[in-house]
Amino acid sequence: SFFAASTNAGLYDVIVANTAGSVTSQVARLTVGNISIVNPSFEADAFTVFPGYVSGNFPITGWASLGNHGINPAAGSPFADNGIIPNGTQVAFMQGDGPFSQTVTGLTVGAQYYVHYYENARGGNTPALEVQVGGNTVVASHILTSVGGNPYREVSSSIFTASATDLELSF
Repeated sequence: SFFAASTNAGLYDVIVANTAGSVTSQVARLTVGNISIVNPSFEADAFTVFPGYVSGNFPITGWASLGNHGINPAAGSPFADNGIIPNGTQVAFMQGDGPFSQTVTGLTVGAQYYVHYYENARGGNTPALEVQVGGNTVVASHILTSVGGNPYREVSSSIFTASATDLELSF
């Protein structure tokens, strides 16, 4: 068995060879670390005012967001692609420009971490998204395109080293 340490994080490929020749695999990223956040899949809240805007309900537990951001359950949600959510039963959405952030606590200074999430855009929209931790970009600004039948894209940020025990995670 193999236990991966943060120093093992990086890009890897495999070369398989025999008498017929050799072939090299595609490059894979090994990420090690985890950011434990209070409300990682937005399951702590149950918004009663449809379609789930913060402005019509209340703030999302542990998150700072604008009134045009919110959460939706999969069933009947205009923001969950085809009613499918990759982790849990609710999805957070950003319906306009502005940050959606939370302070992540309990980090070890000098340890390495990464952010893992799923993203999507509604049909006809092409918003841009950037992810920062502690004011440093860990996922560069990029255009989100509607995924359609494939519900979400899985994203892992670049690896970062914690500069403090508490850092702001911002989308």
